[in-house]
Amino acid sequence: MRRILIILLFLSLLGCRGTDLLKLRLEMSGADLFNSFRAENVHLNQTGELVLDLRKAGSEARGLVETDIIDLLDPQNNSIAPGSGIRSIELTCWASAPQGGKVELYTRCGDSFFDQQLWSAWQKAPELLATIERPAGRYIQARVELAADDPLNSPRISGLDICGIFTQAAAKGRDSVSVALFDNPVIVRSPVEFACERMDQPAVREFARRNMLAELVAGCKSEMDTLVTVLHRVARIRNTRHHSFAGRDYPWDVGEIVSYDPAGAPSIEGHCMSYAVTYITALTGLGFTARHWADQGFRFAAHEVVEAWSNSLGKWVYFDPSLDHYYTDSATGEPLSILELHRVFTDTFFKDGETLRMPMDRQRERVKAVGGRNVPIEYVSGHYAYGRPNPDYDWGWFHGYLACGFMRLTTRNDFHSNKEPWFAHFGEGVHDFDNFLSWSDQKTPVSDKITRFSERERNFYWTLNQAQIKARRAGPRVLELEFGQSMPFFRDFLLSVDGAAPVSSASTYIWQLHQGENRLAVVPRNEWGRTGIAARLDVILQQAEN
Repeated sequence: MRRILIILLFLSLLGCRGTDLLKLRLEMSGADLFNSFRAENVHLNQTGELVLDLRKAGSEARGLVETDIIDLLDPQNNSIAPGSGIRSIELTCWASAPQGGKVELYTRCGDSFFDQQLWSAWQKAPELLATIERPAGRYIQARVELAADDPLNSPRISGLDICGIFTQAAAKGRDSVSVALFDNPVIVRSPVEFACERMDQPAVREFARRNMLAELVAGCKSEMDTLVTVLHRVARIRNTRHHSFAGRDYPWDVGEIVSYDPAGAPSIEGHCMSYAVTYITALTGLGFTARHWADQGFRFAAHEVVEAWSNSLGKWVYFDPSLDHYYTDSATGEPLSILELHRVFTDTFFKDGETLRMPMDRQRERVKAVGGRNVPIEYVSGHYAYGRPNPDYDWGWFHGYLACGFMRLTTRNDFHSNKEPWFAHFGEGVHDFDNFLSWSDQKTPVSDKITRFSERERNFYWTLNQAQIKARRAGPRVLELEFGQSMPFFRDFLLSVDGAAPVSSASTYIWQLHQGENRLAVVPRNEWGRTGIAARLDVILQQAEN
C-alpha cells in the first residue's frame, strides 16, 4: 500500500429546518477506534467490540483508545473547509460496563490542526453522552478509557459518534472557489516514539567521508537507485570473524564493527546484525532514515534486516544488506516492506488456525510442497553475501522473506549518540528481548516473555518527510492555510505560489487569490537542506461580473 489513509466510515451533512445551523455526524465503529491514533491494552473481540487485552492489561486491567485529530468542517481531510464557526459538539460513546468495570470519555479541542499548544486540556465528560458548548475550535480529539476489577469481565466499546453543529457561513461577495487539484496525503503518525540519528553525528559523518558515499551515489538517477547502490556497496564489504561477538556485548557502533586495512579497504566484523548497522549508518550519512528489524521465520532461522523510508514511494522498503537483496510485487513492481513480506510468507504457508510454532519437519514439508518461490513476489539481488559473490542463492529455502515471521522493530537508530537501550548479546532475539516493539498476529503470536507488542500496523508504519495542508475560506478571495509536516530535524517549509521560485515559509499562510487558476505547493525542508514530499493545492477563482 503506497500510503496509509485514516478513513471515517459514515458521513452525513444534514440541514436543520427553520435555522441556519448545519449538522455533521461522524460514526466510528470499534474497529475505527482500534485503528485510530492510539490503542493501549485493548483488542477487538469477535463481534468487533473493544475489550481489554488480557495479554497486556494483566492485573492492572486498564486500557484506552485515542482518536486522531478530527476536523469537524473537513473530516476526510480532502477539501477546503467553509468559514463557519462550531457552535457545539455532541458525543455519544456506545459502551457497556459490568459490575466493577467503568468506561470514561475525555475530549479536548483547538483551532489549529498541527500546532496543539493552545488547545484546551483534556476534560472528562460527566457521562458517555455529552455536549461541548462553544468549543475552542473546529478540531476535536477524543479518548475513551476502560478499566475493570476483574480482567476477565471487561467493559465493551462498540463505537463513538461525534456530531458537530455549526453556523452556515454567510456568503461574502459573489466569488466562487473550486478545487482543481488537491494532492494532499494525510500524514500518518504513530504513538510509538522513534529516536533518529543526526546525519552530522561525528561517527556517522566520518563513516560517510571515509567510504566516499557521496561520490558513490553521485551518478544515481533516482532515490531507489541510491538505496540499492548503497545496499550493493555494503554487501560487498569483506566479512571477518563471522561469529566473533558471541558471548560478549554486541557493538552497534561502526567504529567497532568496521575496520580498514592499510590501503583503506573496509572489513565488517560479525554477522547480519553488523551489516544491518553498517547499512543504516551509511544511509543516515546520506540523509535517509532507516531502521533495524530482527526476525525469525521458516526453520526458526533468525536474521537482521533493514527498512528504509522512500520519499518517492511514500513507504518503508525492506532491504537485506548481508545477503544483498530486496523484493518487489510481481504484479506492480513496487518494492515491498517487511510486513508485506511477512503476510506473503504466513498467508502462503500457514492455514487459518496454524502458527509459526508448527514443528520444523512440518514446516519443511509445507514449503517443499507449495514451493518457496511460488509466491507473488520477485527477488532482486546484487548476488553477494557477506562480502563474497553468491550468484546461486536459493531464496525459496534460505534467509530472506522466509525469515519474515516473528518480527521485532528496533525503535531507534541513534546507535552512535546513545548506547541504550539495546540487546547486548546476539541471541536475545524476537522471543526473549522486550525493550523494543514486537509484531504479533494470529499466525505469529509473541511469547509469554514479550509484553511490548502490537498487531496494529499503524504502530509500526508511520509516514515521514510529508507536508500536509489544511485550508479554509477566510473571506472574499482569501484562503487561510495551515501547513503540517512529519520530517525529522525539520527546519522550515518551502512555499511556491503560481510556479514562482520557492521561498521559506512559516506554518501558516494567507493566500490572496486572483481570477482564474491559482497554484500552491509546499514542501518540508530539514536542517541540512534536504526536502521531502510536497503537498499541492490548485484552485480556480471565478468572480461574477458586476
